[in-house]
Amino acid sequence: MVNQTEQTSSQRFWRILLYLALLGVLIWFVSRVSSILGYFALSGAIAYVLNPAVNWLSKKRIPRMVATLIIFTMFAAIVTLILILVIPPAYKQFEDLIKSFPKYAQIVQHLWLKLTKIARSSDMPLNIQSLPDKIAGNLQKVGERVGGAIFGGITGFLSKILTLIVVPILVFYFLSDGPMIRKSLIASVPPPMRPDTEELLSRINTALGGFIRGQLKLCAVMGITTFAVYTPIMFKYSIIFGLIACVTEFIPYVGPILALIGPLIVASFLAPWKIFYVLIAFSVLQVLEGNILAPKIIGKDVDLHPAIIIFVFMCGGELGGLAGMVAAIPVAVIIKVLYHFFYTEHYLRSFGTAAAESGLLMSRLNNGASECEDDGDNIV
Repeated sequence: MVNQTEQTSSQRFWRILLYLALLGVLIWFVSRVSSILGYFALSGAIAYVLNPAVNWLSKKRIPRMVATLIIFTMFAAIVTLILILVIPPAYKQFEDLIKSFPKYAQIVQHLWLKLTKIARSSDMPLNIQSLPDKIAGNLQKVGERVGGAIFGGITGFLSKILTLIVVPILVFYFLSDGPMIRKSLIASVPPPMRPDTEELLSRINTALGGFIRGQLKLCAVMGITTFAVYTPIMFKYSIIFGLIACVTEFIPYVGPILALIGPLIVASFLAPWKIFYVLIAFSVLQVLEGNILAPKIIGKDVDLHPAIIIFVFMCGGELGGLAGMVAAIPVAVIIKVLYHFFYTEHYLRSFGTAAAESGLLMSRLNNGASECEDDGDNIV
């Protein structure tokens, strides 16, 4: 029995290694086609948001295709309404911000001339006196690179607008044929593995769906609260900063800091007290998010250590750029589910079962030996 248990454990071990190897191949493949898979990831995220509503209508004896069409139409109408209400004022605020750049540049230039005069009129060493000129040259180079990156990103996005047409098609396909896709995946594995496959798919669906829906809710709440907080002091740009906070909320830990840069720079040109207002508002929003909003909205769907999240986030950026950063945490959630399912619940449990069976066998042998010794004493 012990040998049979060890053989079973060995088979499970090699099976887990095979799964890990397949996972490595899958990660390599994703890194090579990340730009294409980004459309599928976006479509899947939208489908996860709309799927509960489609399932609810399906339970009301409405055909799934009709339910998908109803929910999809409502979602498209809501998105269109939001774009109509938000994009025009946001675009106007963006134009006002661009027009304010020359005035802000004059303020910076005036301060820079003062610092340069102070540096050159003092008795500082020559290398320190030339430091402002070096900083100015480096800032100019950085500005040129940032400007080129922004221009390239905008032109790249515009060139792919036609490609985005595939997203609603994929969303409709995922919603209408989701159960059929699930059944096909389960039917494609050998019959003995189908119960485990079904359980694994259910866990991935629950964890990933909960995270995506919760993250989207959190992004919307942070965008709205950021807009409300910045409206009293910089009404001209509050919609832009709210949208930036909404989008960057997808990026863990680093995203809120990125959303802080714009308001902090603009506040520094408006009034000194507004800088403190922005910093205090940012701190309050982060405390609110970390202690109330995130636990309530997302809950324990991620439950990863911050160091692991940062590591995964950096790996995603290295492999797939911005798309990799956005997809890093959902992939980590899936890997976590796979880890608990295959390693914690199957592999480690097999060792516990083997140890229990071995201990039971040794106990029986020891009891048998004791009985033999007792019988010998009685005979003598």
